[in-house]
Amino acid sequence: MLLDPAAPGPWNPRALRLSGLDVKLALGPNHVEAHGDVAVSSASLSLQAQVPALKAAWPGLSGGGSVSLTSDGSIADQRSELKLRLVPDHPRKGIPGRAPLSADLTMVGGWTEGQGWRGQVSALQLDHAGLAVRSRTAVPVSVADSGAWEVGRAALDVTLEGQELLQLQHQGSSGSPGEWATRGQIDPLLVTPGRIQKIRSWLQPAGVPTGGVHTALSDRVRGSRLEARLTWNLAFKKALSGDIRLVRTGGDLVVPGDVPIKLGLRAASLDLSLRPTSGPTSTARRHSCTFMALRTSVKMRPSASFSGSAGRSGCHGSMPFTASDAGSMLDPSNGRTW
Repeated sequence: MLLDPAAPGPWNPRALRLSGLDVKLALGPNHVEAHGDVAVSSASLSLQAQVPALKAAWPGLSGGGSVSLTSDGSIADQRSELKLRLVPDHPRKGIPGRAPLSADLTMVGGWTEGQGWRGQVSALQLDHAGLAVRSRTAVPVSVADSGAWEVGRAALDVTLEGQELLQLQHQGSSGSPGEWATRGQIDPLLVTPGRIQKIRSWLQPAGVPTGGVHTALSDRVRGSRLEARLTWNLAFKKALSGDIRLVRTGGDLVVPGDVPIKLGLRAASLDLSLRPTSGPTSTARRHSCTFMALRTSVKMRPSASFSGSAGRSGCHGSMPFTASDAGSMLDPSNGRTW
């Protein structure tokens, strides 16, 4: 018996009963095996899947991969490990979007009647084309019987080809069906010509143009360093709302190019607020934008205004968008300038 009909509520994991699971399934080149037993006091499950051709299981899907899931303990206290690997058709090592993606996840926790699942993600690692994300510490997670969820504080290291890019400090997220909220920061957010060049080379593996005119600034390019802090407090409930702030905390930057350009920054900040208007539509407004530098040139559109004086500039503007625009507004091909 998989579920006890007398158990209260539409879903009660403690009522789950599974005995003698032994499944072997083959579909074309794909193979799936599942074994185990589940009861309140003892639970042991194993799922192994080798799926080199997803289209053999579902026409229209592409690529393949593998899944390994093991879980031991009891319903109330269990340890689960998940290893996932996705491989696109015609994979190319080191190419973003074309290289394999791997994810390793370890969770410790259990189901408690009336409270749902509570525990922590004790290990998390994602790898794709030389870009890696790893959790420094265990992350508390809870999922209520109602579907509401919470994710606690986390520190995620992001590296590219073994070199640190940034540390994402997640301060907390929560949600329920149809809504969510999240807040966190990246501090420090370091920008150097070397990092810019490395990211450009990663995004354009065919090669980034080099050369140019050598000037007195050229020798200072490598040593320049800009430090900033990025914070966010965002929520979604039918429409997106919240605040994003980017502020310079120190340093300056010499922008690499045919002729390197020294920004000469003394201060810089950008405050962006997102507010619901009607239905799924929100308005993004730059309510504070300040640059202090030796020379300033700012262009913003649409519906943006600019004002400034010697070495100091301010700007503000707004633009409506819907929830579906949240991804496209970061796409430079859509014709919008932010």
